[in-house]
Amino acid sequence: MCRSIIYSSILIMLVSESCSTTFVAVSTPTAVPTSTPEKIELINGEMDACLLIHSTEVETVLGIKVTSANTFLDSVPSCKYISIADDRVVLLTRVTTDATIKRANQPWLKNEDQFYSSVEVYEMRKMAELRLHKALSESYKVEDIDSIGDQAFFTDKQIYLALEVLENEIFYEFVAYPIDDGSIDYDAFIELAKIALQRMP
Repeated sequence: MCRSIIYSSILIMLVSESCSTTFVAVSTPTAVPTSTPEKIELINGEMDACLLIHSTEVETVLGIKVTSANTFLDSVPSCKYISIADDRVVLLTRVTTDATIKRANQPWLKNEDQFYSSVEVYEMRKMAELRLHKALSESYKVEDIDSIGDQAFFTDKQIYLALEVLENEIFYEFVAYPIDDGSIDYDAFIELAKIALQRMP
């Protein structure tokens, strides 16, 4: 539970407390690459999270102008996509590999002196989210997604949407925040994740 609180609190800090969010699923222009994107190569076992989705793809799918910036959350490589209009984060990606976990060397990423694997971190995250869903079922929804990665689950946390993906033993996180009209398009969010999937090694 402590690990869940740590992860959730960091994500929530990126969201304005004044946001009133509704989630809608509408038809949205998508940014399907004209050719198959190249797979991203790991450098020292880690990945540049901003390479998963290009800013232009986010702009086409969400219909807003954005910039991207590399960052670290919990010492894990992440990428923020920021709305140029109001300087708010609208999308966040984060990539956890076994090498990332060892470099980060954080207490919640190991059991005594033994580091967890990225697969174990994914599984612990899912168990934590399911516990929260059980306690807050009316406002906290969790469901498996069969069409993305080796394993994936989606969480509707009301103030943002989250998609956790396990692919080839690498743990990917995608978080979508409110855009201009206070809504998040679920279909667009999934479309962005599918674009990223094509680049996953």
